[in-house]
Amino acid sequence: MDMFLNMLSPMLKWSKKISDRAELKSFKESIRKNPNDIELRMKFIKYCLRKHFKHQQLSYHATEAVNQFESIAYSKITDVEVFYLMGKFYEGNDDKKTQAVYRQGIELFNKFAKEKMILTSDFVELAFAMALNLLKLEQYHPGEELKQFFKIVKKRYLKPLFDEKKDFSFDLPPFESDFPTLTTAN
Repeated sequence: MDMFLNMLSPMLKWSKKISDRAELKSFKESIRKNPNDIELRMKFIKYCLRKHFKHQQLSYHATEAVNQFESIAYSKITDVEVFYLMGKFYEGNDDKKTQAVYRQGIELFNKFAKEKMILTSDFVELAFAMALNLLKLEQYHPGEELKQFFKIVKKRYLKPLFDEKKDFSFDLPPFESDFPTLTTAN
């Protein structure tokens, strides 16, 4: 069985590479046809950065993602995950750029929260991760956008949690030990 899997493994890797190349080519062709489609370009950035992080090496995918990200005006990006992934890419290499990207992502979250949009848990979790990373990069001296972010999170997500009355008490059955009890003889 192991011999069969060992023989099959290179073929699977080869087919995966072909599939990845076809998907990349399809994305690039779509972007070439629709250069003003911001949603498509954001999907492409996420695709490229996920591939980059999966392989943990500087790759063609990372270069493509950075080029696309840099060519889109920050104000047009409406997906927090794009900011999160780009911030992760820049982290450790260019801290000023990382701070700027994370700050833009936090500002986007704050804008959506002010508009009373319903935010999914994934959206909030990514924003929270960005906020913590940004807080660390700013040496724990938060800027206005971070202060506003934490106020929003406290008000919209934590306060309702603490306001709800939950009954966490439950009845335990009497404890019966499987071990014999020690008795002292008088």
